Amino acid sequence: DEAKAGRLVDSELFIFTDNGVTESCFFRGSSTSPKLHENIIRLRLLEMNYRVKIHVIHVAGKRMIAQGTDGCSRGCLMEGVMAGKSMLSFVDLSTSATERCPGLLDWVREWTDRPSL
Repeated sequence: DEAKAGRLVDSELFIFTDNGVTESCFFRGSSTSPKLHENIIRLRLLEMNYRVKIHVIHVAGKRMIAQGTDGCSRGCLMEGVMAGKSMLSFVDLSTSATERCPGLLDWVREWTDRPSL
């Protein structure tokens, strides 16, 4: 309804999942699983038809548990954000990868053999 009303134009939607296959298939744009492929197509159509940028991001299962999403499916409603914690305390989108992991750039330089990267 929000998309059809035009309220999602030029917005970004972040989908966090502990399913690495889902993230990978969304990035590739297809899946051999008919149900997963159908969901990917639906999300890509949403992007095209309503000018929404969708990001599917893998999050470790332990982080999903701490954040509270995992507990909701089991009836545990007092964990993580359900207990009042900030969503951004679990997924900091304002910090770059190299800020979160200072050694990352050196590691990439090493395995790409590009010291000036």
